Amino acid sequence: MSIAEPPVLDFELLFSLLPTPHAVLAPDGTLLALNAALVALMGPAAPGPGQPAEALRVGLVAGGSQMASAAAWAGALAQAAAGVGAVLAPEYADDAPGLGYWELTFRPVPAAAGGLGYVLLRLLDVGEQLRGQARLFAQQQRTQRILDNLPLTISTVEGPELTFTFLSAQAQQAMGGRAAVGRTVAESLPEIAAQGYTQLLAQVRDTGKPHLGHEEHSQMLDPASGELRDCYHDFGFVPLRGADGAAIGVLAYGLNVTERVQARLEAGTARGEAEAADQRLCRRLEALPIITFSTDAHGRTTYMSPQWYAYTGQAPGGPWAEVDAHWPGAVHPDDAARSVQEISSSIADARLGRVELRLRDADGRYRWFLTEAVPELNEAGHLQQRHGFLLDVEELRGAQRRLEDKDRQLTQILNQSPALISAVAGPEHR
Repeated sequence: MSIAEPPVLDFELLFSLLPTPHAVLAPDGTLLALNAALVALMGPAAPGPGQPAEALRVGLVAGGSQMASAAAWAGALAQAAAGVGAVLAPEYADDAPGLGYWELTFRPVPAAAGGLGYVLLRLLDVGEQLRGQARLFAQQQRTQRILDNLPLTISTVEGPELTFTFLSAQAQQAMGGRAAVGRTVAESLPEIAAQGYTQLLAQVRDTGKPHLGHEEHSQMLDPASGELRDCYHDFGFVPLRGADGAAIGVLAYGLNVTERVQARLEAGTARGEAEAADQRLCRRLEALPIITFSTDAHGRTTYMSPQWYAYTGQAPGGPWAEVDAHWPGAVHPDDAARSVQEISSSIADARLGRVELRLRDADGRYRWFLTEAVPELNEAGHLQQRHGFLLDVEELRGAQRRLEDKDRQLTQILNQSPALISAVAGPEHR
């Protein structure tokens, strides 16, 4: 009984049927073959065998494809000819829908007798990934501008040494330029550390419980005179949480109320000054592109910003109880039980409440919102009231969803590809 010979694989057929665009280059950089996907991408502009690889790059660029520069292309070819692979990322231009962004992988394949046999060139479409990253970056820039224009000082500290990881423009100005990302609170503001605020920050980080201060007195160094000056701030230290929900640092925000407090102490008009300051802060919050609110210790609304009425279509001007009555119907049914559980639990535990949910707008459409509520405790440590916000995150979730879908699609394509495909990066090509 004879053993059947194993079938001979038709590698040319397999190459032509690869779902992603591929080309084979000779050691001298001339084209040997293009697979069907690359020919379909380039159409009539596809160069034939024997033409230089530069003709392939020129044809792709002429067809609206964005990729690495001609100099980078030439360098990668020379590197591949020497037997070293290379990966070239495209140069991002803009979000125009007609542009295609391609990552190039040059993989040298040795000949059976030794030396370089040929170079396998793969084109990977990374347009959606780059556009998603650009949109996320633009959103981060908008958020940065909003934070920089708030009348609050906003900063974040992380790690065991309480190192600054973010400083708004107002925070940098208030600290006299002494604080910077990467520096610790103690080395940036030694006089603040000496007054016990580093211990308080560490306590908030380690316990996960926020701390709020009202018109709290402190002394800060005046860079101009080198002397300590009296300051008063309304501030909050809120736990900064990682992806797993654990506290990794502290978000600190503050409003300098020194002038307000000193004026009240001098003129004896404590109530009038406090009410005026609260009204100013309220107007500033109402100018933000977010919904802000306050509740009492039982979760009943005591304030809701005008953005709520504009979004939901609820008629403004009524008692706060009308907001409480409207809220359950505005939450998406699939999010209702989870939202009620988190809100009730955060009130019962007097802790920061945080949940993502969908809210119906005035036209009946749902959008994703992130809501957080910070507890305010009385002197006995009991919940007195809560202050929070509702932030529209619909576009952010959509961008993240598209990036995840694209990543899964590319992973499936690579896993199902009959050819060995790899990418290397860095000076050691790992």
